[in-house]
Amino acid sequence: MNTRVEKKFIINNNLKTTDFIQLLNGNFKLANPPRVVNSIYFDSPDLKAFHENIEGLENRFKVRIRWYDNDFKNSKLEIKVKQGLFGHKLIYDLENFSADCNLYEYFRDICSKSVISKEHLPYIVNLIPISYNNYLRRYYESFNKKVRITVDSELKFKKLTNFYIPKTIQLRSMDYSIIEFKYKDSEQEIVSKILKNSPLVLRKFSKYTAGVLAN
Repeated sequence: MNTRVEKKFIINNNLKTTDFIQLLNGNFKLANPPRVVNSIYFDSPDLKAFHENIEGLENRFKVRIRWYDNDFKNSKLEIKVKQGLFGHKLIYDLENFSADCNLYEYFRDICSKSVISKEHLPYIVNLIPISYNNYLRRYYESFNKKVRITVDSELKFKKLTNFYIPKTIQLRSMDYSIIEFKYKDSEQEIVSKILKNSPLVLRKFSKYTAGVLAN
């Protein structure tokens, strides 16, 4: 199976992320208009997924509700399965998700309606909303369309103290940006050549973990 690889790099905000894109041998172009990404992450009450990420376990999964800008009508439930550097996502359409809904009750309703596949339902049925984040995402694509880069800036996080989406004033801003390469494992040689002369250094990073620690 030709699995997708994801590699993340952290860039301090006093450096221009666009400069790093330009340094990548001119192999990339803007792919889509930028947009704000919003995510609610779910975990067990004892934060099983959080601790698995901290411990660096290769096989783990994340569950989140995601929407873009203020488009709640097109929100999705995503189950992100990770096996080392490789991963894949299961995506489900959602109905009646809104800015003021009770996240706990909404998620219970999703599970009771069996929207989720029977394979994954037992692993997520008892999860609760844990953290929220949003950020501005810019999209780049290689000219041969085999490698994608996302640049996430203006990152804001909040560990949830109740079951509702927090107000903007409650969010904690971060002073860094995230650059992520996404490609099929068959394109590893191409990516290695692209990164060979770049100043980027591979870093382990999880937006969910950052949200839990934000407080």
